[in-house]
Amino acid sequence: MILVAPFAIDSGLNLDLSSKTSTGLIYIGIFPSVGPFIFWNISLCHINASQAGIYLNLIAVFTAILNLLLGQPITLVQLLDGLLAFIGVYKRKKNTRLPS
Repeated sequence: MILVAPFAIDSGLNLDLSSKTSTGLIYIGIFPSVGPFIFWNISLCHINASQAGIYLNLIAVFTAILNLLLGQPITLVQLLDGLLAFIGVYKRKKNTRLPS
């Protein structure tokens, strides 16, 4: 957020920095941005990057779930994407042996 802010200001973006807007920006800066990087680094202590990388395909699934929680409809494309992502993760997980 700190790196993008100067470009947003320079572009003439007019933001109404109300308490709701500020709370939303802070939320977006922490949970979808910083949180996943922390969990990714923790997971790399237990499995290698190629094994952890397959779970990045679930980002679209969690985005669709968040949309649903926010009252947005889930489209057929999102359902198919989620199904394919789960199948891919399941098949990869099933064929991968964890280190002992």
